Amino acid sequence: VSLMAAMAMASSAYAQEINLGADFVPEGWGYHINYPIDWIKLEPTNYSVVFSGREGTAAFNTTVSIQNVRTPDADDKLAAVTGEMARLEGRMQDQTAGLEILIRNPFVYEKNARKITGGQMVAEFAKKGDMFRQWIVILPRPKAPILHVWIFTGPAEDFPLALPTAKAMLESWIIKGE
Repeated sequence: VSLMAAMAMASSAYAQEINLGADFVPEGWGYHINYPIDWIKLEPTNYSVVFSGREGTAAFNTTVSIQNVRTPDADDKLAAVTGEMARLEGRMQDQTAGLEILIRNPFVYEKNARKITGGQMVAEFAKKGDMFRQWIVILPRPKAPILHVWIFTGPAEDFPLALPTAKAMLESWIIKGE
């Protein structure tokens, strides 16, 4: 079974158990998303947010983050996505050990009569002796030189268990048209 097939099966098996009762609707960020009501939300820098389980819970070591990244090329959206993905991969290469790219595919967002083509990558790496897995989805903002970078990160052994929540969050993500 491929990793993508396993990800799809894991998310559908637990889909009914996911309760995304909290909304994150930042003004001017170009999107909104739902997240578990028992998770915490941090805004470490302008136009970035990190969601994670509370300390002492199984979800504590997993995060879903979204960052808006300004891109110099507003016209060639796919080139901007590819460039940002390469930048993130390079950063992982520099800051981790044993980086392995498991998936690198286009990602097509289709909601509310809007179709946006971006990219996705799943990588596995070691950091401080622990194995992690990361799923990155990058979508260009339709009418602005902005990329929305969604990242789900977790310990490799916890990744499949936390995946349904991350996927439910991704599926709740609404990109606005501006």
